[in-house]
Amino acid sequence: MRTLIYSNLFIALCAAILTLGTYGIIDHPPDVFLVLHVFGVTLMAYNVQRLARLEKFSNRTDQIRWYLRNKWMLYTSLLIGLLLAGITLFFLPIRILLYFSPLAVVSVFYSIPFNKGRTIRAIPGIKIFLITGVWTGVTLALPLVMAGQSIGEREILLMIQRFFFILAITIPFDMRDLKYDEEHMRTIPQTLGHVRSKQLAVALALSCVLIELLMIVWAESLSLDRQAYLNIAFYLLVAGLISGVKKDSPDSYF
Repeated sequence: MRTLIYSNLFIALCAAILTLGTYGIIDHPPDVFLVLHVFGVTLMAYNVQRLARLEKFSNRTDQIRWYLRNKWMLYTSLLIGLLLAGITLFFLPIRILLYFSPLAVVSVFYSIPFNKGRTIRAIPGIKIFLITGVWTGVTLALPLVMAGQSIGEREILLMIQRFFFILAITIPFDMRDLKYDEEHMRTIPQTLGHVRSKQLAVALALSCVLIELLMIVWAESLSLDRQAYLNIAFYLLVAGLISGVKKDSPDSYF
């Protein structure tokens, strides 16, 4: 399990599944090459970030100790992601890739210094919103554009819902790193504290439930279908898991 998580295979799989799920939401056949491309790019980007910052880490957590012992695994995952992203690139429209190239730039330079040794993630108060914006763009906006889907009220609500969801599950990671992050980063937990940050994350997850209900009303339907029930149950589960986060929760919980 640790290998699956710490090698970033798990998070790359999550990105691919979210992208695949978007096609399910709009009832459109998925573009397999896009899904595989998202998997490869995510795997590559996260391992680049880990390797770029590895020398700055101390043996503060089980995760960092695993990185230091298994650096070869990070390089292997990076190579797999690079090959998969490169191969699938030739099967995707150039115009689509150009539209979303800013997301790729943010992903690459998130942890790699580009301005007098500074990284994008070091810009005060912006780190979590960059992550949330990139994930929303890649897993929702990109497949919508690829599918030729027009952007209406429902699609905008979907984007807000996806943004809230990613933000909700990202806040706990900043809560975990509260005692390690430098003060100038001004993360949400640094600003609000542990308890209020948790409350905000839970509120965001519950907001996804309200948006789900709003989309049903928008569709002029007074009944919940099976998918809506599953979505609501999922967001409630996420809210429950977030509420269970503690300052000393293990890495595997996050």
